[in-house]
Amino acid sequence: KGVRVNLNTVDPNMRTSYIQNWFFGVQQVLPLGIVADINYLGSAGHKLYDVTNVNRYAGDLLDGRIDAFNPSFNRINMQEATGNSVFHGGSLSLRRPFRNGFSLQGAYTFGKAISDSDTLTSDTNYQDVANRRMDRSLAGYDVSQKLTLVGLWEIPFLRNQHNLASKIVGGWQLSGF
Repeated sequence: KGVRVNLNTVDPNMRTSYIQNWFFGVQQVLPLGIVADINYLGSAGHKLYDVTNVNRYAGDLLDGRIDAFNPSFNRINMQEATGNSVFHGGSLSLRRPFRNGFSLQGAYTFGKAISDSDTLTSDTNYQDVANRRMDRSLAGYDVSQKLTLVGLWEIPFLRNQHNLASKIVGGWQLSGF
């Protein structure tokens, strides 16, 4: 029995992937000059690129060995445009400017990313290449919740002057998150 080689190929009928994005938001000024934003955002990716071993079938490894469709090859990796993903999420943001150029902002973001092929890796190991919806689950890049706090100070030195020094070193901001 000879060496089983790997083969890399590209789907000759590969299609162009595309992404759809949608957004809806409202903004309101609250007492004390606090600005509140509430947003919903979503996106969907279709025909996403992935690399799949098409030389596997469901149950191939149940006996502990790789039989494959074509036993002359170990892996037949095909780059295809078959992946799908979807994201739904929302955010709540509060901003408040203070005197002397200070401002604070806080944002809470929540959401869910679902994918049938995690494209962060170079190879998608589907459980069954013929039934890829079986692998539809939380994406590897899913971050369900995030809280961000940001502070900003507009440094007042040389801010309102009109000389060469103010144009070079004036107008700076200091921020931290």
